[in-house]
Amino acid sequence: MANDDKTVRKRVVDLHDHVKNGWLEGWTFLECEIRGPAVLFFRRNVSFDHNTMDADLDSILWEIPATRTQVSGAVGVNDTTFKDCTMLRIGIAATEHDMPMLRAGFQGAKI
Repeated sequence: MANDDKTVRKRVVDLHDHVKNGWLEGWTFLECEIRGPAVLFFRRNVSFDHNTMDADLDSILWEIPATRTQVSGAVGVNDTTFKDCTMLRIGIAATEHDMPMLRAGFQGAKI
């Protein structure tokens, strides 16, 4: 879990307040309402557990073709935990390679 100064519990969070230079890094969000709009691109060590989404899976997930070498406009996410949060106006981008694993992770999730 992240340092206490980067742990947020039971708060309404405007995600953009925590993004620095296009990255969300080292945060832990527990039982928060996370507000976008934003598209997140999970890069390294991201835990996304028991969260509630405000839209159907096909509108949340954004597939990135394998031929694309760069991603612009999405928020890169490293070393961050989202647990028991409600996600509002949040999309998630993933490569074609990672998309099946990401979709499987949503099976049984609250959407």
